[in-house]
Amino acid sequence: MYVVTFRRTFGHGPDYELKGDDRQIGKVLELAFQYGGGVNAILSACDTYRVEPSVVAEAAWAVAPKSVQRDARRNYRFAVERHDPIVQHLSEKLYCMLESAKIMWRESSPQTTALWKNYEEAAKAAVRKPGKAFKAGRCVFQVKGGMLAIRLPSGRVLIYLKPEIRKRAGARPELRYVSPYGLPEKLYGGKLAENITQAVARDILAYAMVNVDEAGFTIVLHVHDEIVAEQDIGETELTYELLREIMCRKPVWAGNLPLTAEGFVARRYRKD
Repeated sequence: MYVVTFRRTFGHGPDYELKGDDRQIGKVLELAFQYGGGVNAILSACDTYRVEPSVVAEAAWAVAPKSVQRDARRNYRFAVERHDPIVQHLSEKLYCMLESAKIMWRESSPQTTALWKNYEEAAKAAVRKPGKAFKAGRCVFQVKGGMLAIRLPSGRVLIYLKPEIRKRAGARPELRYVSPYGLPEKLYGGKLAENITQAVARDILAYAMVNVDEAGFTIVLHVHDEIVAEQDIGETELTYELLREIMCRKPVWAGNLPLTAEGFVARRYRKD
């Protein structure tokens, strides 16, 4: 996926041969931008995955069209005008170079950016008209009893407490809610996409865990999208192949969701 992201974002064809840090750059781009992140997000991703921001910046700027470079400079000016703290820590040049990566990622991922927009518009519509249901993708948004409820494809519901829309001078209205910690939080398309995506992933894993347990496997651990089952050495019925096959089974509500699994057998837990 990260190879595809690198090639798509920077306009390289499928025959482009990756060099040096290209795959890692693709990883940073995807994880930073997939849920609406910007320059702050890419700096955080660079720190997490030990990639120098200048490496990403130079790779982006080298292929950025003039129109993208112009938009990046404009966005820098906007950041300065709104006193964004990030401009206090980055040079204008580095900010613009990283911003160009964000712009190119979004331009090359129109379905993702459209999903952010659809989720945010459905959530705002639900807040403006409590009791009425609004659909976006395969999710249904509705406000009841002072809570924004999002019904997932599985039927499970995500809840956001005390949603409201705040008008801001010179900016588009902002959707906010009260977090589980009792603090006001901004709610936007990218964050909704992240919450929904992670929730659906949880539902897929939970479905698999029930099936794996019913087959007789002893689940001792699950990590993100992984199931770890402990079996006796020499076990002939509860095999890795069976575990993998069960994990690839989909609940009815998942429809045509692409789903596959990979793993390994080892004497102790480790990363693949």
